Amino acid sequence: MTLFKIAFRNIRKNSYDYLMYFFSMVFAIMIYYSFACIKYNDSFAAAIGASQNLSSAFSAATFIMTLFSIIFIWYSNMFFTKKRKKEFGLYSLMGVKKKHIGRMYFYETIFIGILAILTGILLGTFFSKFFTMILVKVIRYDMNVKFFFSWKQVIETITVFIIIFVVVSLQGYYIAFRYKLIDLFSSDRKKERVPKSSVCLAVLSLALIIGSYIMSHTYFFIEPVTGFFGTLALAIIGTYIFFRHFILFGINIIKKRPKYYYKNVNMISTSLLFYRVKSNYRTLATIAIMSAVTLTTIGTSYSFYYKSFNSAKSSAPFALMYEKKDTETDNKVLDILTSQGHKITYSDEISLLETTFTIDFNEEEGLLNNYRPSHIPAAFISESDYKKTSAYLKSFHDYDLNKGEVVWFMKTYTPQFEVDYSGLSMHTDDLNQEFLIKNFAVKPLLNDSTARNLFLVSDEVYATLKKDYIESYHKMIDFTNADDSKKASIKLAEYLSEMGSYSMFYPDYASTIASTGLFVYIAGFLGVVFLIATGTIIFFKQLTEANEDWQKYLTLDKIGVTTSEMKLIVKKQMRLIFGAPLILGIIHASFAIDVLAQMLGSNLVKPVILSFSAYLIIYILFYFLTCSAYYKIIHSYKTA
Repeated sequence: MTLFKIAFRNIRKNSYDYLMYFFSMVFAIMIYYSFACIKYNDSFAAAIGASQNLSSAFSAATFIMTLFSIIFIWYSNMFFTKKRKKEFGLYSLMGVKKKHIGRMYFYETIFIGILAILTGILLGTFFSKFFTMILVKVIRYDMNVKFFFSWKQVIETITVFIIIFVVVSLQGYYIAFRYKLIDLFSSDRKKERVPKSSVCLAVLSLALIIGSYIMSHTYFFIEPVTGFFGTLALAIIGTYIFFRHFILFGINIIKKRPKYYYKNVNMISTSLLFYRVKSNYRTLATIAIMSAVTLTTIGTSYSFYYKSFNSAKSSAPFALMYEKKDTETDNKVLDILTSQGHKITYSDEISLLETTFTIDFNEEEGLLNNYRPSHIPAAFISESDYKKTSAYLKSFHDYDLNKGEVVWFMKTYTPQFEVDYSGLSMHTDDLNQEFLIKNFAVKPLLNDSTARNLFLVSDEVYATLKKDYIESYHKMIDFTNADDSKKASIKLAEYLSEMGSYSMFYPDYASTIASTGLFVYIAGFLGVVFLIATGTIIFFKQLTEANEDWQKYLTLDKIGVTTSEMKLIVKKQMRLIFGAPLILGIIHASFAIDVLAQMLGSNLVKPVILSFSAYLIIYILFYFLTCSAYYKIIHSYKTA
């Protein structure tokens, strides 16, 4: 019973240190519980028509959350045990057995863990409906969200985090039995050696990082799997060497610049930072990599979400397109749209000749990945129909076709994986007619379900081909509020499904926004958890060092360093500790997302800047919080 009382007293005594740790754990548990709540909510999944996808997505998210929680809680407890080694030594000196010291620390960790689990579950239960409403809002689904509770998510959350806390709490026994009494008392008095940096390794770190960027933009497109792991390995190794040697090398250069080094308190802050970088380089490198992964995930997910409308438009440039067989269909479609409050903004007709084709390649063409298009569904479109369609879509280009020449309008084209098709020939599979591909373009011209591949031919050639191919007529319609036409789309689908082939913009858009919205929802919350955890790790690390370095600052106070100068010294150290991993993480993420932009053939600058800015704001808050807490510790020793 005494050990329980001592453990509880220690928690109260170290409540300030535990507060940030406790808050981070509670937030992680709350998000985990919320994910589990949505995962087990079968009625919600069925309502949005994504039961299997939803369950799989949140199962993967909870698994990632579990792994990260293990790393975070273990890492945080390392700082607590390091800070309290002297306290453990004092208990040992008073005659407390090592197993009792370990048990006391076990009780502390379990107590904090149980309190965090209960608080996280209570908050998760309270906010579960709110979080579900956010998901519904993000995927733009119109439904009334009801409160949901199941013991399944409660039992899963408790089980996962109890196991984590029990395993982590064994650290107390490890510390108590591993270290001798003298080691526990002198843990913060180890002689600091002057850190040394290697110029060769500093240059190597830059070479590895730059090499990873080059590989990501070249070899990755040739051998995706090998390129990915090669890029990842170079970036990680280069990052660790960068913080171990390049940063120290840079500080050494600064020390050799008298105009800067001897200005104000730069000499003091630079000297203190010189020692801090060596002891922090693993943490800084890890945070840089975690920041890069987090920023890449958030930036990628938001980019897909941000481009949802354009993505749907590329698949269905017209709000409605259907095969026309009689005028009665046109009248019925018009009645459905007007009854739902939509107004027609564009209406026209075109004719197509359906076929399948194969590209004719010579062996010397050297196709990447042996990609040889063959037996692909397509359709011929006349030049006059192309002109009126492309004019409305504002994508007209005069190709000036001769007889036997075609322009290939394709859905997607990746230059890293495909050849330049201009100048190659193609032949139709049914009649084996050969055409020269004068040019090819990646542009939406008709809805995908009608024809993913279109071959533009002159009117004269089209008139000749009509004799040999089956001609079909298609109606293209645009109407107001096409992105909010769920009811009209349902009624149109019911009617047109019996009339022939058709395609609509809204189903593609709704499907895209739902899948990308689910991705951005999960990535956003995981990103916030990762950010808070990484900020907390830096916070703990710096406060631990503040307790170790207080004598240095006390000496500075005695030689006349003012309070404002002391704060400036702390801020300059924190700028590098926080800034270096953030900047390198942003650079890593920027190159990763640029690869994605090239693969998509899209400009992702705006969504990436928006997502990076949100991350940066929270990160800066941790910087100011850490600076304030660091100085309070120094000030407490100074006034003691």
